[in-house]
Amino acid sequence: MIAVIKLIVMSIYIFFAGIHSEKFIYILFSLMELCLVVIFTNRLCRKHKKFAYIINFVFCFIILLQQGFLYYSGNFILPLMLDNFREFRALGSSLYKYILFILTVLIISFLPYKITLKKLYNGNFFLCFSVIFLGISAGTALAGKNFYSPALSLLLTFYKHVRSEVVIMNYKATPHERERILQKFYKPELTGSEITIAPPEKARPNIIIIFSEGLSAEVIDKFNDLDLNLTPNLDKLYDKSLVFINYYNHTAATFRGLRGQLFSMYQYTGGYYENNTGFGQLERTELDKQLSTGLISLVDILNEAGYGTYFINPEPNNVFFSNYLENLHFGSVYSGEIHDRYLTDREVFNLLENSINTIESPFFICVYNMGTHHGYDSPDAKYLDGSDAVKNKFHNFDLQFGNFFENFTAGEISNNTILIFTTDHASYNSPEYKKAFKSSQKYFVNTIPLFIYRKGIGHDIVDANGRNSLDLAPTVLDLLHINKHGNYFLGSSLFLQNDNTLEKISAIGDDFYYTGNDPVTRVTAKYKKEISIIKEYYKISINRTE
Repeated sequence: MIAVIKLIVMSIYIFFAGIHSEKFIYILFSLMELCLVVIFTNRLCRKHKKFAYIINFVFCFIILLQQGFLYYSGNFILPLMLDNFREFRALGSSLYKYILFILTVLIISFLPYKITLKKLYNGNFFLCFSVIFLGISAGTALAGKNFYSPALSLLLTFYKHVRSEVVIMNYKATPHERERILQKFYKPELTGSEITIAPPEKARPNIIIIFSEGLSAEVIDKFNDLDLNLTPNLDKLYDKSLVFINYYNHTAATFRGLRGQLFSMYQYTGGYYENNTGFGQLERTELDKQLSTGLISLVDILNEAGYGTYFINPEPNNVFFSNYLENLHFGSVYSGEIHDRYLTDREVFNLLENSINTIESPFFICVYNMGTHHGYDSPDAKYLDGSDAVKNKFHNFDLQFGNFFENFTAGEISNNTILIFTTDHASYNSPEYKKAFKSSQKYFVNTIPLFIYRKGIGHDIVDANGRNSLDLAPTVLDLLHINKHGNYFLGSSLFLQNDNTLEKISAIGDDFYYTGNDPVTRVTAKYKKEISIIKEYYKISINRTE
């Protein structure tokens, strides 16, 4: 009787997760795998009871665990999730519900499994069902569809995860090969436009870049037409800024996103891996070595141009992330007086305001926040009744930004400062996020905001036509009319017409996406040349020689 109840409860989990995530095909695969597990373990228990129990427990746990990930993230476990598994703080205030879910899954998986049904012991029935299940799985795989049963999906995820760790080691280069590739990508100068937001004959303006954590363009009211009144302050910035539309993130997640934009480059290595080779895990000596690439960043060029360069770090308690930021060549990376926890968005913007009013001009200051991270809720302002954590965190971010922006525009410092608002990468496309913004986003790639504000320039819209955040660094230098500098940038200024397909390819490790169409699509063989270029650049994005 208990075994039947266990089967019913697991079926309810499967239906609920599939319906909530709107991935109904996963219901079929999960139910088929569950039936196969029940049939197999009930046959096996006639001779090997303990072994059958262990098999049943393991597979039931995997099936239920995958339903949890499907419900909360919209997908079965992905390699990128494993890459960031150790960064458990990303779960934020939602951590308790994940712990409760896992405990529930463990209890259900431990329940008895034996069902008294003679049909289950029929060898022909088991064989036929197995053939059908494996046939459907093989068929979808050969058709290039990413539809797999829970256990098979987890197996493939671990394979890709382990493979990515192996591939990282493959992106080595001999000193001679590094030099050859560096020469191939070297450019003696940048191509500039006639943009006059910062006329070259006047004093060099200060630059502020706000890298909001995981914020797609559709979060902002002006882009989603949902009448939420969720981001009134970003709406005001939109109305006063030069706004780029159809502009995409070129990579994910944060470790790739920040460095990739400042260096106008792709990098294969992310933050976290099981074998501790991620940039969020390396000890300082090894990190310094791997990031001593000889590549040139936006920060390097501004340092040489006489700018003071700064980064506000919202994670002073994370020594690995702090070390990583210091390797991005900023003159100073700081977090104010807080050292034992991450800064709230309110504290981040207060620190930004205090900083720009005390440091010398000209300055280049970047700021990144944590409060809009996937899984977080707002510790301060809530949206309406506060029941929607996704909307809460973005609404709170908007409020804290609004307080900063009001004081910034009222102060004298804004007279010669360009404020750029963007993000490190798109929002993660969890079911809660997609529901909150009625999003059709399928991948970790989406349109992202890029607003350029300076007093007096007025509002205008520029269509980026699917180009991506590779173009941020050259666009900033174009604004400043700094173009007589060598570089290894893959992107170009958004103020120039450019049909370079590479600027419409987003790369997340081994996964590639084309953003020149709507919607975003996985890269096909048509873009073999571009993928080859990206993989070659991967070899010089880190200094790991043979």
